[in-house]
Amino acid sequence: MAIEARYTVARIHVLLAEVHHARGDKPVVVTHLRAARDRFGRLSVPRWVERVTKLADYLGVSID
Repeated sequence: MAIEARYTVARIHVLLAEVHHARGDKPVVVTHLRAARDRFGRLSVPRWVERVTKLADYLGVSID
């Protein structure tokens, strides 16, 4: 998969986490945020790893 596609998939996980947070489904929020963090980590995009971590804190979920 091209790097652009992998980046897009990671961003989609962030968006899905936000949607599921709005629906009150915390376990799914955690799943998507972990997936996003891990994908951004593999892509070596520390700025987004930090953003995902801060979003998890803001949403009140642990992704550790």
